[in-house]
Amino acid sequence: MKYALALLTVLASGVLAERAVIYGQCNQPSNKCRLRFPRYNAGGGLRFAFVDWPCDTECTQHDGRCSYATDSGLITCDR
Repeated sequence: MKYALALLTVLASGVLAERAVIYGQCNQPSNKCRLRFPRYNAGGGLRFAFVDWPCDTECTQHDGRCSYATDSGLITCDR
């Protein structure tokens, strides 16, 4: 899991800026954050891929905002 998150950090920082914050929505029962990553199609155009990742902080509000910082690799849920 940590390897996959590190890989996402590298990919996101290469596609986006050196430091970027990607926002998503918390899912309280599973304590996961649904993140939206940019993805480029071979045919052209920008699309988004959704990935569910466990939050590093407890998710207390269902459908609350969460974020992923590419520089620290932390996924935090707003309380």
